[in-house]
Amino acid sequence: MSTINIDGMSIYYISKNYRQDKYPLIFIHGAGNTSYTWYNQISITGPNYYPLALDLPGHGRSNGDGYSEIEKYSEFMYSFINTLGFEHVVLSGHSMGGAIVQDFALRYPSKLKKAILIGTGAKLRVAKEVLENTKKGYSYSHYAYSPKTDKELINLAEKEFSLTDPMVRYNDFIACDNFNVMDKIKMINTDTLIIVGRDDQLTPVKYAEFLNREIKNSELKIIDDAGHNVMWEKPEEVNLTIKSFLEEENNGK
Repeated sequence: MSTINIDGMSIYYISKNYRQDKYPLIFIHGAGNTSYTWYNQISITGPNYYPLALDLPGHGRSNGDGYSEIEKYSEFMYSFINTLGFEHVVLSGHSMGGAIVQDFALRYPSKLKKAILIGTGAKLRVAKEVLENTKKGYSYSHYAYSPKTDKELINLAEKEFSLTDPMVRYNDFIACDNFNVMDKIKMINTDTLIIVGRDDQLTPVKYAEFLNREIKNSELKIIDDAGHNVMWEKPEEVNLTIKSFLEEENNGK
């Protein structure tokens, strides 16, 4: 566990099995969440990479107020990567984190070795009712899991919900609501892995299929009996899929 100063903010991150001759696999959480999102992925390792997960500004243990624009989060990630001295990285993003990865891939492609998009879409609309209730601290976690997912697992996955201020979460949802790269997504040339739970209600399978059609160097994995938080519901399958993708020599369609 470490912190680093980015633009006057103390940013919390955790990495494992660091080696200078490997590149980082950086996990970016979704709206209102924390690095704990990746509890089951932070130990993924391979011959050429090591995992790192962070709390975005204003989330969890990081300072700041968060942002209401995906572009601002993407710019922050660029600063984070450069401040840590990384030349090339793999970015893996869930939901809003996936939007950040898409924007990053469009703006800073030379920094990316590969990209991983989990439970996300090229457009992320948020209902007005959800926006208003988010200010009041409401949780919509019941939409984020498959009906088949055990309630004890859901409670464990949601245990850091209260660490992020409702207004930060609200601004995250504003950022998601304004995000739309449907007309630009074809411009992404980075090798990309797309993962989605078959029971995802928030970013349905059709969102992932659109990404797969539009990103020419992409592959799609649909995971059964999992919803929006597929990395919690089916961690072993998600981890094996990520490892296989990162260790492939050639990953074009």
